[in-house]
Amino acid sequence: MRSIFPVLVLVATVFSPSLLAQDNDRDGFEPFVEQPGLLEFSGVLCARPVQAADALARGLDQAQARDLRDEALSHLLTFEVNTYVDATDEFLITLGPGTRENDAARALMATGAFEYVEPDWICYPVACPNDSQFNSQWHHQSNIMESCDGWDLETGDPSVVIAICDTGVLTSHEDLQLHREEGFHAPSNTWENSGGDISPIASHGTMCTGSAAGNGNNGVGISGVGWNLGHRMMRVTDDPGGGASLSNLTLAARTGAEAGDRVSSVSYSGVQSGSVESTGAYIRTLGSLLIWAAGNSNQSMSGDRDDSVIVVGATSSNDLRSSFSNYGPFVDLMAPGSGILTTDSGNSSDYASVSGTSFSCPITAGMCGMIWSADPSLTPQQVEDLLRASCDDLGSVGIDNEYGHGRINLRKAMEDALRPVTIEVLSTLPSFLDPAGGDELEFQVSAGTSVPAPGTGEFWMSTGSGFSPAPIVQLSPNHYLATFPAAPCGSTVQFYVGAQDTGGTTYYEPSLAPSVTWSAVAQIPVAVADDDCEVASGWTTGVPGDDATTGAWERGNPIGTAAQPEDDHSPSGVQCYFTGQGSNGGSLGENDVDGGTTTLVSPSYDLTGLNDPTVSYWRWYSNTTGASPGADSMTIEISNNGGGSWSTVEVVGPSADSSGGWIQHSFLVSSIVTPTANVQLRFMASDLGSGSIVEAAIDDLSITDESCSDCGISNFCAAGSNSTGTFAKMGWNGTSSILSNDLELTCFDLPTGENGLFIQSPDTDTILIGNGLLCLGNSTLGFFIRHGVVNSGPAGAVTYALDNTAPPIPQAQVAAGETWYFQFWFRDNAAGGAGFNFSDGLGVTFCP
Repeated sequence: MRSIFPVLVLVATVFSPSLLAQDNDRDGFEPFVEQPGLLEFSGVLCARPVQAADALARGLDQAQARDLRDEALSHLLTFEVNTYVDATDEFLITLGPGTRENDAARALMATGAFEYVEPDWICYPVACPNDSQFNSQWHHQSNIMESCDGWDLETGDPSVVIAICDTGVLTSHEDLQLHREEGFHAPSNTWENSGGDISPIASHGTMCTGSAAGNGNNGVGISGVGWNLGHRMMRVTDDPGGGASLSNLTLAARTGAEAGDRVSSVSYSGVQSGSVESTGAYIRTLGSLLIWAAGNSNQSMSGDRDDSVIVVGATSSNDLRSSFSNYGPFVDLMAPGSGILTTDSGNSSDYASVSGTSFSCPITAGMCGMIWSADPSLTPQQVEDLLRASCDDLGSVGIDNEYGHGRINLRKAMEDALRPVTIEVLSTLPSFLDPAGGDELEFQVSAGTSVPAPGTGEFWMSTGSGFSPAPIVQLSPNHYLATFPAAPCGSTVQFYVGAQDTGGTTYYEPSLAPSVTWSAVAQIPVAVADDDCEVASGWTTGVPGDDATTGAWERGNPIGTAAQPEDDHSPSGVQCYFTGQGSNGGSLGENDVDGGTTTLVSPSYDLTGLNDPTVSYWRWYSNTTGASPGADSMTIEISNNGGGSWSTVEVVGPSADSSGGWIQHSFLVSSIVTPTANVQLRFMASDLGSGSIVEAAIDDLSITDESCSDCGISNFCAAGSNSTGTFAKMGWNGTSSILSNDLELTCFDLPTGENGLFIQSPDTDTILIGNGLLCLGNSTLGFFIRHGVVNSGPAGAVTYALDNTAPPIPQAQVAAGETWYFQFWFRDNAAGGAGFNFSDGLGVTFCP
């Protein structure tokens, strides 16, 4: 910026006061209007002469263009020029006493020598943009998304990039100039700098880009919801009609996330495909989100909205679901989608009003980018939680199948995301907790826009009956250690932390607690099998029927290529199972899978007697290189009968998860087959096309189960036969959890109509008495009656609810970790002899 006027050689033309004051209301000039508290006159105008390029575009030659600029400068000399802005070729001119802004601006513009002359407004801290068509963007207004109030808080971080997976973009558009990142051409898998074409094959992509990230507050056109966000075009098609393969769509979405883009936006059909779900899950592992349009068929979409993809329907300006928009339990939420004014690709200043969930999708993607701009530390799930929780509830109260979580609201999202006090959890958030208690959670509170108050830390926990405070200590000012108390085994524990600022306001983490919390299961994972493949342990490489000509499975230290891993997955060691070892420096396709299928089979695992085992393995799969990429897949199956029959666990590829990289997959065995004593897995990699490079690898297989430490219930001790010809047997319903207090003792196969008693002891013994065997001892407390007489009735069975809050004697109060023994004594006159007998015994180790 220069404070001196450029040296000029010109003939000055002086405006007379009469010219400035004359009535020119019919000359097409639009007077400027002050808005007190928002835009007010300052007595200064900002004037920019017609630029040379524009003058030439008008048909003037270079000499005439210079003359036009000289004319503009001569007019400026009639005013006091206080500043020249070299970078933008703008002049700030001070008006004299009695000269009005509109009069001076009208007179200067009437010369035809200026691009614009406008007040140097006095502005106030509001964030509504000055874009010329902003008022036509109904969805930003105060009765819908409250965007201006949201922009008061945050206008977007250019480092937060939205990947628009679409038909290309008009890179010269006046409203898409800021923060554009290098594009990508999915059909050729080529980045823009390497020749990938991202120009608009159809207008759709330019429209979507403007909806998400059209440049705001730049004086022209419209504003995207995230006007300062970065945006990247991932062109998905070369078809002028816009049609794109699902594999190109998912490739584009993945590639954007792999490049570090926080959100991938896809405004296409196909959202209910399994490949989309797999892609969404993978993208979340990269710290990003996948947003997809619900579609425009006015149909209810079945499925689970709590999946890995955010599916978006459309609303209209009356805040009702757009008549064309899909809806139903698969749709997460709604965003404006009818009559959306956005950028178009006809020319660099082209705009259009368009309708469809295609535009609801990038608007939502922009919202997610805005949330990440406000707090870059958020996880994808936290961003989704904030997005959902900040929606305006439409339709039926709460989540419904017409509007899902409701219609997005920028102001609410920004207020939720920008926290005056920051709470950072220093511990790893637990997935499992010891039911006996004692696990710890450490967190630090620091200043944001407010100052935290030491000693105000809070820790809240619930196992299903409401939140209550749990133990917490302050290690140092604003540094806390919380301790989990005992919880019923198998229960889901919800928890959150909080602290106050010096003004007494309490802030929570997660920020939307207690409506959104963390959770863990009160069970201890127990390793059943853990194989890092460093030694041979019963795996089978190759089975009858395999027909791959090269690339058979083997175990070793792989030599890395663009398709094959260089390192195994294990933190230590180098061995894994992989398909075919090439030579050092060999070609990409040397000894890859060719000509058919190769199979790897795991050892057999005995999973009987377990609660609910989970299998987990790390896999690598690549088929995106070579002359014809993307044609093949790898299938993983499970058998519970030693290979007699197989059920599918997952199919990797031909597009999802097929670009290499170690990816973990876990599943409950019971969700596919019944756990048995002979469970196996097999991994089948195939090359069934021509020209593709197929490589696969497997490492770090583990099987875990869930336990309550030493808690458990089991039968012991023999029972004597009774008059029924069989033995009375103890059983149970419920659990051994003291907090749950739901254990019910049972005994069956009793003589009918006989009286009996449940007895209890902390000890065991074997004493022949009556017609049976007393299995309880008396070395500590002896044995005692648990309750009064019960009758076996016509069914020959009895039950008793063991109320741990009301022991028969004080010494019989059970505690977590203790083992107690129970038995049933009963009359049996029909059997003769002593006329009484005992059931077998039941040992119960109690959990918290």
